[in-house]
Order: sequence, then C-alpha cells, then structure tokens
Amino acid sequence: MSSIIGRINKFISIPKSEETPYTIFWKGAFYGLSSLSLLVMTMSGAFFQVGIPSWLTAIATLVIGVVAFWLFRIAGMLIHKWITKIPSFVFALFFGTIATIILARYIRFGLPTEVFYYGFGATIIACTLLFGSGWLLISNVSKNKLIPIATFIASLSVIVFEIYFLAREGNNTDPERKGNMNMSISPTEVAVTSNGLSSPGKLDIKATRLMLLS
Repeated sequence: MSSIIGRINKFISIPKSEETPYTIFWKGAFYGLSSLSLLVMTMSGAFFQVGIPSWLTAIATLVIGVVAFWLFRIAGMLIHKWITKIPSFVFALFFGTIATIILARYIRFGLPTEVFYYGFGATIIACTLLFGSGWLLISNVSKNKLIPIATFIASLSVIVFEIYFLAREGNNTDPERKGNMNMSISPTEVAVTSNGLSSPGKLDIKATRLMLLS
C-alpha cells in the first residue's frame, strides 16, 4: 500500500532534478497553496455549527481537506492528458487547490459568490507568488534578487489588503435584507402590554389605546 501511495505522490509531485529557480519557485508555491487549501477547509469546519464543539468539526474538515487535496491533484494529473501547454504538476497543484476551496464553500464558507470566487482567485495567485518568491529568497539560488523581492512585497500587500477588507466592518448592500432589518413590527403581530408580549395576531385593547394616544 505504501509503495502505491509513494508512486502516486511521485506522479503528482514536482520532478526531482537539479535545484533551479524554476523548481524552487514551485516548491514554495506548493507549500503556500496547500496551506491555503487546508486553512480554508479548517475554517469551513469551524463555521459549521452542528451541535458539537467547533474545534472538532474544524479537525474533521482538516482531515477531509488533506485527503481531498491529494485526490484532486491526482484528478488534475489525469485531466492534464488533454492539456499540454502547462506542466503537469503545476496544473495538478492549481486544480487541487481550486477544487478543495470550492469543496470548503459547499461545506460552510458563507461569503457572497462574487467575493468568494474573485477574492480567492486573487488569493491563489498572491499565495503562489508570495511563497514562490519567498522560497527563492530563502534558498538563495537566484542571482537577481530584485524581482523576487518586488514580487514578495507586492503579493504580500494583496493578501494584507484582502485580510483588511474581510476584517473591517462593512455595510449591508442587499436592499431586501436591509429592508427586512429595518422593518417595524406591526401592532397586530406583537402588542406590548404591562404584562409583557402578547401572542402574535392578538391586539391588546390597552396597548391599542396607548398607541392611539401617543
């Protein structure tokens, strides 16, 4: 069994050859995208309220994410047979990342559709550049450090902006939901009396007189 898994991992991994800026970049990108995928899966489990502690669902979705990321990369390698212009391990990496993040959305990741897909599209690109350029700088294999440094700073700025955008307090732009939130309660639905709230649909006479006089 272990030999089969080893051969599959070799099939979907970066080709082991002499370390060049190209292979080092994609090694860093792999660590960045795999971390992003598993982080999103873990967060989806933490948001999934099913009556048990959120840390348990987070661990469960993390395990699911590890398996899903691995299987989706295998599926990407199989699909790659019809795509020849992109290196197989690069295509498998992006396919596994995108599919795992979409799986997390279907489990529980409550962002609006546009924010989710556009936001994570930018995040995937930024993580690829951030970790790829970071690995180049750490490995010290690239003679020209200006481009990796500029790429690292630019991609880090994108991720920081996205975190700020999601963390800041926003305004509800959905007119339907906004209208429902501002909608006043009809006296015929709930009447306030000296004894508290009366049953919905029953209008208390004393409460009605108070409303008419006010």
